[in-house]
Parts: sequence; C-alpha cells; structure tokens
Amino acid sequence: MENIDDLILEHICSYFNTITCKCEDLDNLVSVSCYFKEKIPTLIRFQRHKVKVLVNCKSKIQWYSNKICLTCNRLSDSDCQELMHIKQQFTNIYNINRYSYSREMVSYEKRNSSSIFIHRNTQQELESFIIKLRKIAKNIVITRNYCCDGKGVEIDLEQASKCKTII
Repeated sequence: MENIDDLILEHICSYFNTITCKCEDLDNLVSVSCYFKEKIPTLIRFQRHKVKVLVNCKSKIQWYSNKICLTCNRLSDSDCQELMHIKQQFTNIYNINRYSYSREMVSYEKRNSSSIFIHRNTQQELESFIIKLRKIAKNIVITRNYCCDGKGVEIDLEQASKCKTII
C-alpha cells in the first residue's frame, strides 16, 4: 500500500481545504510517507494564507492568537502595518514603565496616560479597522475620544483589574 494511484490520491486530497491558513490535516497526510510528500504537491496546489506571527511579543496587548491570518481577518497591508505600529507603541509605553523624561525638571514624572491615537484616511476606514482590531486583540479599549474629524481615535488597554470578574 506504499503506492496509490494518482486519481485515488487526488480524490482523497479533494476533501481537504487547500486554501487556508490552517492546513494541519493535509500537512499530517504529507508527513505520513516520503511517497506522499513527493506526490501530493504534484497533484494539488497548496494556497496558504499570509500569516503574521507575533514573536517575542512583550507588549501588554492580549492577542487571541500569536498567529494572525491577514486573509481570514481581512487585514490589508496598511492595516497590518498599523497593527504592528500599535503593538510597538504599547510595548514602548510599558517598557519605560509609563514614565517620561522632563527636560525642564531634569527628573522623571508619571505619564498622564498610557493611551495612543490611531488614524486612518477616512472615518469609515477607521471604524472598519476598529472592528478588525477587536477581533484579534482582547484587551484594547476604544475610548471614543475622536480627533481629526473622526479619522482618528484614542485607544488604551483595559487594565487587569477591570478584566477580572468577581464571582
């Protein structure tokens, strides 16, 4: 049973979803034998989604997954860049323990806010991005503090004390 007819193998592979970000079943089939590893890619075409992997993520954002599929979440390249910018900004804010340097006083003073502003080209793009952002991050809070005629909004992270529910 080491060799299977091409038509049968192609029919078996037709049951798998080859256009996805999670092709685990087909990956398992390919890893069964060297024959399958060589034969299956010649019979079917793998179409993997573009996935952004968040490695060494030290920001305080709680992601639903450390692998974000750009296709499934309908994120464009500009959305992905904005997402990485948000991740970087929150990482920077919490790396300096929410303190900023004041040149006038030559000392450190407590930052007023840990929030940042995000901007898009139109208000509709902003609202669309907010919906996408809520689907991939758990603890981002939209403050509804809009700027730039509705093209920008302030976002913050939900504090751990707010996340816990008392039973």
